[in-house]
Parts: sequence; structure tokens; C-alpha cells
Amino acid sequence: MSRETNFLIYCMERYRYYKQLSGADVAELFDRYDIYGYVLK
Repeated sequence: MSRETNFLIYCMERYRYYKQLSGADVAELFDRYDIYGYVLK
């Protein structure tokens, strides 16, 4: 995996833990606000 992908996974896990959300909820939020594109860009 690339550094960007590893960082994206790290961000998702930290956000999930901090906000006490499920992985699916975090994935939906990241997709809705195009966080994936921002981090991978």
C-alpha cells in the first residue's frame, strides 16, 4: 500500500475512535465530503 493509503486508513480509524462511529459511518462521511480524494491527491 502507498503512504497515502496508509495515512487515509489511519485517519479513518482515529476519527472512528474519536467520534465513536462505526466503520461504515466513517466511510460514508469520508465519501460524502470527498476526504478520500483530498488525502489521495
